[in-house]
Amino acid sequence: MTATATGFADVDRLVRDLWTARTARPAARPESGFSPAADVYRAGDDLVARFDLPGVDPATDVSVEVQGRRLVVSGERKDTRAAGSDDARRIRETRYGSFRRVVTLPRAACGEDVTARYDAGVLTVTVGGVLAGPAHAGPTPRVTHPTSSRGPCRERLPPSRRCSDSRGSRRSIGATMTRPTSLTRLDFGPVVLGGNVFGWTADRDEGFRVLDAFVDGGGRSIDTADVYPAWVPGNSGGESEAIIGEWLASRGNRDRVEIATEVFSLATRPGLSPANIRAAVEDSLRRLRTDHLDLYYAHRDDADVPQEEYLSAFDALVREGKVRELGASNFTADRLASAAKIAEAEGLTPFTVAQDRWSLVERGIEDELVPALRDLGVVEAPYASLASGFLSGKYRIGATVESARARAAGKYLDDPRALALLPVLDDVASAHGTSVAAVALAWLRQQDVVAAPIASGRTVEQVEALLASAHVELSADELARLAEVTAPGA
Repeated sequence: MTATATGFADVDRLVRDLWTARTARPAARPESGFSPAADVYRAGDDLVARFDLPGVDPATDVSVEVQGRRLVVSGERKDTRAAGSDDARRIRETRYGSFRRVVTLPRAACGEDVTARYDAGVLTVTVGGVLAGPAHAGPTPRVTHPTSSRGPCRERLPPSRRCSDSRGSRRSIGATMTRPTSLTRLDFGPVVLGGNVFGWTADRDEGFRVLDAFVDGGGRSIDTADVYPAWVPGNSGGESEAIIGEWLASRGNRDRVEIATEVFSLATRPGLSPANIRAAVEDSLRRLRTDHLDLYYAHRDDADVPQEEYLSAFDALVREGKVRELGASNFTADRLASAAKIAEAEGLTPFTVAQDRWSLVERGIEDELVPALRDLGVVEAPYASLASGFLSGKYRIGATVESARARAAGKYLDDPRALALLPVLDDVASAHGTSVAAVALAWLRQQDVVAAPIASGRTVEQVEALLASAHVELSADELARLAEVTAPGA
């Protein structure tokens, strides 16, 4: 007897959880970590997932194509709705429309025999032989958002079974080389929307407009923290999460976006003790009005708590399905490496994403941390990517800018390298017919370890400028030219 998941949202959630099912006992289904509607089970050495596709006409042909780790499901959707009334009889109208759904399988499917079939409204996916051998000691971060086209992730598989990323990238700043494989399965999109402005320079209504514009423009990842924006007089922290949570609830679009938040810095929830991590995540989930986080960061390292303790606490959240992946913000290279070593030795969920200050005018992480990220397969989501607005191009000698960040951005006018960068940015932006901000974000996005830069906007117009960076692809010469001006030691 096999239950089925319902709806495309459940398909998403189900596929994201397939990897965790490797720990299931033979002939048994996982006892936790799944959506109640999900059905994933073990059949010998095969991993099987079944789910139905409501709204798909069973009489219509549905095509299921296996493309490596991607399943492309296409066919016809039936939508029956009320069209009017006649003599107290409701007339219902049936409309048909085509659909196409791309689902990305877990990394473990690399090198395995993946088959899929559709029959009478039920889609069955089988990953053959993936459960052969000893069960994995514990869950690893889950698969990317099913609509992702981003490159795959690295697991502890033999080289012959690893899937390489097809995207070109930069291993050294400005040089075009192969993008290193990475652990994350998240799909950040070209830019991550920073939520620090919500409850600060953007109130609830403006925040809703910004979030709507971001998603409507193709954005899909939102970053916040429990401490945002506690620095505003009258705030206590959590205001950003609350605005995002209310927006998610009002729009009903939780499955369309990835949500990241952080723990450590809130005065009432300080540090990384296991008890605080547990309490803080529950607070964040409540404010965000969701049952899971796509990414949960340690906002800072905590030297007062043994790494084994806070890594175990984070791992428990992943096992419980409250968190998909884990991130480390503002860690040193050594501490990030030691965390990875402990996670591997203890079978704990590793950090897959780092978040650090990085931009064309703040490049301190390039000497030690960036090489460590490459070695560990951890991707970077840089914050302050526009240097408090300086890299928007509006801060110039003699210019007056009305902004809450004017003082922070203005300090770069005292840096000769930052001043020398501005005309170069102007030239490159002019060549591409875009803004200085779009070029600065594109430079970061095209660094080999970067998943996507984090940038915030307090107005719809600013968000549109951020999203424009997705259409900018800098040449190797342009990347090198920009990098040279502000290179460390220059």
